[in-house]
Amino acid sequence: MRKQRFRAWVERTVLPGLFLVTSACFGSSSSSEDGVATFQGTWQGFAIQDGQQFRVEFDMSQSGDTITGIVELRDSGIVDLPIQATVIDENTVTGNLSYLGSFRATRQGGSLAVEVTVSNQTAPLTVTLRLDSEEFREFEFPRLDSLGNPVRNYTYQTPAALGDGWDVSTLAAEGVSTAQIEQLVESILDDQYPQMDTLLIARNGKLILEEYFYGGDRERVHGLQSVTKSLSALLIGQAIDQGAFAGTHVPVSSLFTNYPATRWVNTPYSTTVGEMLAMAGALDWNETLPYSDPDNTATQMTFSQDPVEFVLDRPLDGTPGAGFEYCSGLSILMADILFRTTGLHADGFAEVNLFQPLGISEYRWSDNAVGLPDTGGGLSLRARDLLKIGQMMIDGGDWKGTQVVPAGWVVVSSTPQSTNGTTDYGFQWWLPMESFPLVQARGYGGQRMTMVPTEGLVVVQLSGDYEAVGPTPEEMLVNQVFPALD
Repeated sequence: MRKQRFRAWVERTVLPGLFLVTSACFGSSSSSEDGVATFQGTWQGFAIQDGQQFRVEFDMSQSGDTITGIVELRDSGIVDLPIQATVIDENTVTGNLSYLGSFRATRQGGSLAVEVTVSNQTAPLTVTLRLDSEEFREFEFPRLDSLGNPVRNYTYQTPAALGDGWDVSTLAAEGVSTAQIEQLVESILDDQYPQMDTLLIARNGKLILEEYFYGGDRERVHGLQSVTKSLSALLIGQAIDQGAFAGTHVPVSSLFTNYPATRWVNTPYSTTVGEMLAMAGALDWNETLPYSDPDNTATQMTFSQDPVEFVLDRPLDGTPGAGFEYCSGLSILMADILFRTTGLHADGFAEVNLFQPLGISEYRWSDNAVGLPDTGGGLSLRARDLLKIGQMMIDGGDWKGTQVVPAGWVVVSSTPQSTNGTTDYGFQWWLPMESFPLVQARGYGGQRMTMVPTEGLVVVQLSGDYEAVGPTPEEMLVNQVFPALD
């Protein structure tokens, strides 16, 4: 078993101690004719952490001693982060990175040494960038052949049997049209779903499709973003079943007595654990803005010195339990509740009670600024392992004869507890109604796990489409996956 934990500093994904092997789209000259260092170009590379690879881009435009541009760490959910207020001193440029913090970059021949200071962390992140442009091609195309040419055609292949708990079968044997799924995969290869890097389908308890794109592969421990919320809520149900606390009727304020000066505890708010899980906490909160916008309340929380205190000190903007409002702040409280009631951090509790029973050994769970696992969006899993959790859900919490999650909790979690007017919401699970009643975990950037219990269907879609430039995962389901079912 290899557990990888590291501190969150980007939309709830952590990359400390980065070592970057990079490339650039310009030549090796490091200075212009007037002696000022040249930073112009798109610097591309990889951050390596615990054997995992993260894409990094510094896209710089230079006019004399002025530099503008953006920074992207796409695998961590950061895109279009503006480079601001730059100052060039000979071969070094310093500047700000919007809400993230500041940076210092020094040209050293054909490389760039970068130091990033994140706003809520004391130790800077030091990285080294080097030139190597070809390594990024596999992330720029859905799929490349051995000669580096884009692949556009596809013939279905049965998923590999790996002895990891998944029985495999074919599309046809499980009542799914091979021709229509081949058309779906070819639409991905034709760039119709930009940055969708993973597509897995299981039906009748068997894995029947496993395909990866844009540099993805089955060993990748993929960031799940807010899919984490849904999986964390399963841990709350397990904790209640084990007697850690009385149940969803318990007032949240009673579980945070170590924050007596916050509004939530001092007032106290009447919000119950159930209302918290149902996104019905009625906090003054705005998460409708892009996460790159410093006015997004979730972004402010992420980069605060104490995210738990930040949430507990938010004023009310309505009556708890009266209506739905998406609020990642409510979700991060699950980590503290688990620790206070079970004595285990969320990742440790999950390892014993969720991951081990499912045979999941590879994962990362990033911590927030106070050292708690980020139950709002910090979990990363391999796609086949995520699919197991979906299969367990449609089997009533059972996996291979072991009751992993209480069946009653699966039912109540997937029963409407609140609504945003168009989509129902359970205990951290979305409940949209399409061609079939669905149970869905959703995450920023196109992360989805969708279950159709009446069809015995589980679909995992993982992506890096943080700009939302392509069709939604739901459009793929409705237009291409569901019509393929017999």
